This record gives sequence, structure tokens and C-alpha cells, in this order.
Amino acid sequence: MLNEVRCSTQIPEVAGLEKDVLTVGRHFYLNCEGTWDRTFDFSKAFVVLDESSQNTIKVFKIEARNANSFDIDLILYVAGELKTNQFKLTDGTREIDLGSQTFKVKSVIEKTEKEPVPYGYLISKLDWPWQYSVGVLLSLVLGVAVVIAVFLNKLKWRQRMDRLKNFDSPLSADSQFYKELRRSEKKGFPISELEGMTKTYILRRYKVPIFELSPRKTVSFLRQSLPRLKNERRFIFNLLKDIEILKKNNDLEKRKKYVDQMYRFVDLTEDLKQRGQL
Repeated sequence: MLNEVRCSTQIPEVAGLEKDVLTVGRHFYLNCEGTWDRTFDFSKAFVVLDESSQNTIKVFKIEARNANSFDIDLILYVAGELKTNQFKLTDGTREIDLGSQTFKVKSVIEKTEKEPVPYGYLISKLDWPWQYSVGVLLSLVLGVAVVIAVFLNKLKWRQRMDRLKNFDSPLSADSQFYKELRRSEKKGFPISELEGMTKTYILRRYKVPIFELSPRKTVSFLRQSLPRLKNERRFIFNLLKDIEILKKNNDLEKRKKYVDQMYRFVDLTEDLKQRGQL
């Protein structure tokens, strides 16, 4: 016995989706009513489609509601108007012919010619707690600040190293030191001159911007540039600290002892220079 079956589309409401609009991948039902062979076994039912529709329709469930109606749960994979030439149910023995079915399917991706939305606007519209947006913005600001700080620090350091050229002289570092020391001896070794000639010698021989660094930062710089010269770094640190002590206790004998220390330091350094360690 042939059947007479009429089907209508039912689209369940889903939060966030447009009401009664069939879209690609959205579940919906065919509610079918009419007459068919009552021996039809819905527990074994499956759909028979024409070849052109087999890859565009997926059926999940077929279930009878009562003696005169049944539902088909399905989704569609193609946007546009979809028309089936054949849509049948079968349990392997009997068939229920649903006739041709037409569906109008809307794409889930809407075409737009609007201008790109600013980044800040997108963050404000994201579906997440506002604290996350603030965290993201703070992270970006912090990242930019770190990059700028690193750049400025490198620039400042490069400028410091460039200023070492201001201390270039036709005389070698030791010759310049001895010349200034002899001149200073006639004046009784003024503290300011002792400090100047000491730092100038260390600057020229060890290539360190000593006039812009504290004693500890000077040693830290040398630890990175000349890691092997541990004793020499200690010697330099003591010389710089002794100068500060002499400024507070300006005694001629102590200044002479300091000059003796400088003689030993210059001899040590020049020996390193000759051995190619500087």
C-alpha cells in the first residue's frame, strides 16, 4: 500500500542562533503525518536519498510519535536552496515515500563590506570577564614598556662606550699616567688629580666607562668583560674605595702610599697587556 505523508520543518530554538532560520550544521526536525504501512519498523528505519543529496544531508534519528506521525532529526551541510528528488524511509522491507523535499539553508558566515573593527572594540565585545581584557591590555603595555626600557638601556650604554673615545691620546695609557704623576708630584699629589689619573688609566687600559659608574658597578662591568681577571678586579675596587677614603682624610703620607699602590697596579696591568690578556 502506497503512503500519503506530509512533512513540515520544525527548527528548535537555540540561544545565540536566529529564531526559525535554518543554517548549515543546525539540527532541525521533519514532522511527518499521514498514512503508511503500520507494520513499518521504525527501530530499523533509515533514509534513502538520491545520489546528489547523500553528502549534503545527515540523519541522526527517526522516531514515531504515534500511529499517524513521526519525526526525523537531521542537519544539512550546504547553504542555499536544497531540493531532494528522492527522500524515502525504509526498514529493509517496507518503504515510506516522503516525496521531494525543499530546504532553504542560510550560511553561518555572513558576507560584509564593513570596515575592519578597531582592536580595542573587539576586546570590549569578547565574551569573557572584563578582568581578562584588562589583564591582556596590561600585559601588552608591560611588554612594550620592557622593550622600550631595554632599547633605551642599550642606547645609553652605547653612548657611554662612545664617550671613551674622548680619552684617546697619542701617549700610551702607562706613559700618560707616569707623565701626569710626575707633574702631580710637584704639587703634593692633590686628591682630585690622583683620582683623575687613576680613573683615566683604568678607563683606557680596561675600556670601562669608570667616570659614570660606582666602584661596584665598575667591578660588575669588568666581571662580564674580563671574567678571568679576578685579582685585578679586586685591586681596582680597592683603589677606587681608597680614593674615597683619602677625600675624607687628606694626609700626604697616605697619598704617597696610594701612589705606590698605583705603581704596582700599573706594572701588573702592563704585564697583562704584554701577555695579551688585555
